[in-house]
This record gives sequence, structure tokens and C-alpha cells, in this order.
Amino acid sequence: MSLFQCEKCGCAENTSASWSKYWASGGEPLCSACTDGTWHGKFPREFLPKGEFITNNDGNLEHIETGESATNFYRNTEYPSRDNCCYTCPFAFTDASERAQGYGCLPTPHEILQMRTVHGKTWACHYDANKPCAGAIAELKRRGEQFKVLDPALITVDQEEPWPGVTND
Repeated sequence: MSLFQCEKCGCAENTSASWSKYWASGGEPLCSACTDGTWHGKFPREFLPKGEFITNNDGNLEHIETGESATNFYRNTEYPSRDNCCYTCPFAFTDASERAQGYGCLPTPHEILQMRTVHGKTWACHYDANKPCAGAIAELKRRGEQFKVLDPALITVDQEEPWPGVTND
């Protein structure tokens, strides 16, 4: 099973999960979320710097400039960037995080803070759904707000919008 980088959003995707119809037709390599609007959920959705990765001869994603695997690329760069959050975290304020929010797959920082301060819910890190979002925790600390997780059921990107406890205020 080969990995590829979605041409629309930049995330890492597996050919067996979504690309088969595009592979056969010679179309654009798109992830399941960009193809039909829903991430398949077979593994966490990871956003990479768009256009910076290719599928190597082993079927893995490789950084074009450095030759590193996608996994090693994150270990050996400045990421996590701001407040120990991942670079696509809504609180990282990177081009990649803004792009991910623009695709509608992540809530805004305001929505994440509202989940916590108004509804007592904590947003999960989209790289590890078992951990709270480090960027949100750091922002709550910075604001002098209660930052400890109150409800162990973390809100994840895989849950349907509107996310539980979030209104469109």
C-alpha cells in the first residue's frame, strides 16, 4: 500500500483508502476528505507542507528537499512550533494551520476555547486523539483560564459538526 500527498489539502493518504478511482483514471491524487467530504478514519489525518512530499520507490512519503520520510521530517524540524503544538494546530498560526482551517476540517481557535470555557469540553490533538490539544491548553494558561481537562471524553476532528457543546455563537 502506497502513501501519497493529497494535492488539494496536503494531507498524507493511503492509496488503499481512497485513491483507487483516481489512480485508475489518471486523475488528481486526492484524499478521501477532498474526494467525498469525509475522512475515512482508518488512521489519523496528518497534514504535511503542501507540495513538499513525493511517494518514493518504497511507497512511503519522502520530503522532496531533504529526502527524509514524513515521520522523520517532523522529528527533525522545528515542529512542533508554537507552545509545543503541532504545526497544523489551530493555535500554531502557521500557513498549514490556516490552510487546514480553510478546508473546514478543524475548528477555529475561538471555537476550541468556547468548547472548553463555556461547555467544559476539551479539543483533542488531531495527531493523537488520546491527548488534549497542546495549543489550546497553552492558550488557556496564557489567558489565566482553567486549563485542566474536566471531561475525559475529548472532542475530535472525526466527530460530526457541530462539535458537541459548540454553538454557532
